[in-house]
Amino acid sequence: MLRWLQNFYFANKQKIIILGLALVNKKTPRNLKIMILLALGYLISPIDIIPDTIPGLGLVDDMIVVPGILYAVRNMLPNGLYQELEYKSYRWEKWLPWIIGGIGIAFIAWFIFVLVFMYKVIFK
Repeated sequence: MLRWLQNFYFANKQKIIILGLALVNKKTPRNLKIMILLALGYLISPIDIIPDTIPGLGLVDDMIVVPGILYAVRNMLPNGLYQELEYKSYRWEKWLPWIIGGIGIAFIAWFIFVLVFMYKVIFK
C-alpha cells in the first residue's frame, strides 16, 4: 500500500497541487470546490461503498472513486483557469512535501486531542 501511495504521489504531484490551488482560488466554480471536498471527505471517511475492514478490498473503492472524482474536476475546470493554476503549481511544487507533512502532523495532533478528550470524558 505504501509503495502504491508513493507511486501515486510522484506520478500526480502537479495534479495534486493544481487541485489544491483550485480549492482556494476564487475563480473556481463552487460546484467544483464541493466535488474536491467530497473526494477528500470520502477518502478519510470511515463510511465507504466497500468497508475498509475487508483487507485489500476496502481500499479498492477509495482508489477508484477518489481519482475518478478528481479526474472529473480537472476536466470540468475552465481551460484558462487550469492553465493559470498549472503555471502557479510549478512554484508550489518544492513546498508540497512540507505541506503534506504539516497536514499529517495536524491530523496526528487532532487525533491525540480527540483521544485525550475522550479519556477525560470517560474516566472523569
